[in-house]
Amino acid sequence: MFKLIIYIILFALSIFFHSEVSGIGLRMGLSFTLSFVLPYILQFIFVCLILVQVNRLFLKNASTGMRRLVNIGAFVGLCGIAFAFHPIYEGDFDNEYNIVTVSGESEEVFEEGLTMVALPGCKFCFERVGQMNKIKKLFPDVPMHILIVESNETSKNEYREATIEGIEVGDFPPALRMNTALNSGSYPTFFLKSANQPNQLKRWSNSSFGNGAWDMVLGE
Repeated sequence: MFKLIIYIILFALSIFFHSEVSGIGLRMGLSFTLSFVLPYILQFIFVCLILVQVNRLFLKNASTGMRRLVNIGAFVGLCGIAFAFHPIYEGDFDNEYNIVTVSGESEEVFEEGLTMVALPGCKFCFERVGQMNKIKKLFPDVPMHILIVESNETSKNEYREATIEGIEVGDFPPALRMNTALNSGSYPTFFLKSANQPNQLKRWSNSSFGNGAWDMVLGE
């Protein structure tokens, strides 16, 4: 019974400290994608250990059908609890980007590293700011920037207050808003500029910028 209680506690802790476990994976040098799934792997292991103990303690004399029913029910129930707290969405692993060629003012606007083009008061943009903060803390040498469309001092201050030190906040020039390759009308939009190809930007929409995209950013 003691082991069962320990495994249940560890399972609960792996859910509660889900983000921290992912962060540990990144610090260990794992890819962003593998770090993302690491807490789910631990939770799966703890579920299996819990089921082993349940079978040893309570189902020794149960029929095969009863054992299967209990095991399937417990497995689905426990995994359901884990996913309810930390669901996996279709776009979490996406890395679908296109290449945008820039020159002149367009090339100068985007600095080396990752740039998020955002809107004032954009809920999805601020959600991404939290993720950028997390990565910036772990990898302070990765350049990150935020350019705001139709910005003013109030909107810039809101983003500056939401970001940690090292993430620059600026204006997305009005002259570039007519460029459909740079301004698709979907926000946030992400651009990655490499020092090797400064006139070639990788461009992601919010829904396609998943863990695979973060692996590419960190790899650059």
